[in-house]
Amino acid sequence: MSAYLVFMGIMGALDLVWLSVMTPAFYRKRLAGITDTIKFIPAILFYVLFSIAAVIFVVTPAAIMNLNVYLTFAYGAFFGLVAYGTYDLTNQATISNWPILVTIVDMLWGAFVTGISSVLTIYIFKTFFL
Repeated sequence: MSAYLVFMGIMGALDLVWLSVMTPAFYRKRLAGITDTIKFIPAILFYVLFSIAAVIFVVTPAAIMNLNVYLTFAYGAFFGLVAYGTYDLTNQATISNWPILVTIVDMLWGAFVTGISSVLTIYIFKTFFL
């Protein structure tokens, strides 16, 4: 089983829970009129590309260097913060009514979900495949 698929499965599951709860409670009312539909092909492409990049730039180096859980989480969180920040800050700069609160919450979520997905991917590989 590929680390990419493990990472993508973990992140996808966590994101599914997050979006199921936060879309009606947070995103929908703050992004009303900006976006009302989900385009699934770009969303799937994001998960595939992001998972590959996270495994290449975070999971593999953390496993090779045998980083502890905290450092693995920190590197993953920083990677997620940068990736989600690229999206959110670009929206902040180019969409006149993009809410700053969405940018902040989304960047924090990106940091958390990437950090925890990185840690869990390494844990699963060390526990079940090595």
